[in-house]
Amino acid sequence: MNAHIPSESLSAYVDDALNATERLEIERHLSLCGQCKKEIDQLVRVKEWLRPQMNYPVPPFFASRLTATLKAQRERSTLTDFVWIAKRLVPGFAIFLAVVWLWSSSQTSDVSSVAEEYFASTDSTSAMALLAQNERDLTTEDVLYVAVLEPSDFE
Repeated sequence: MNAHIPSESLSAYVDDALNATERLEIERHLSLCGQCKKEIDQLVRVKEWLRPQMNYPVPPFFASRLTATLKAQRERSTLTDFVWIAKRLVPGFAIFLAVVWLWSSSQTSDVSSVAEEYFASTDSTSAMALLAQNERDLTTEDVLYVAVLEPSDFE
């Protein structure tokens, strides 16, 4: 092998966490590579130095305090995600509503101006009579349709 063995693999070798074939490959490489052999020696010394260190007991409240802290972070994270999404969606939705409102107001103003011109130029009493006779509310478009587009149906 020309390339050096990654540090993670060397650490796994020292910890006896490799299968037999991986272990054999590393041992072959170590017989040829002095740099990797030095790194293994350093890892062994560190492991031996850490072994006699005293283990400190975990306090009994640690698990409940850790669980509570993680839960609080998760809840804060959910609220933060909601606020982040809302900050991006609300302006877009407001722009969409403004465009729809402008479009609809431009559509009705054209119909209203056409209706006003028509009723001003003709006798609007027949259209108003139709409107009065009808049992349902008619929109300006309905009146225009009845009075202008299809007058023969109602005469």
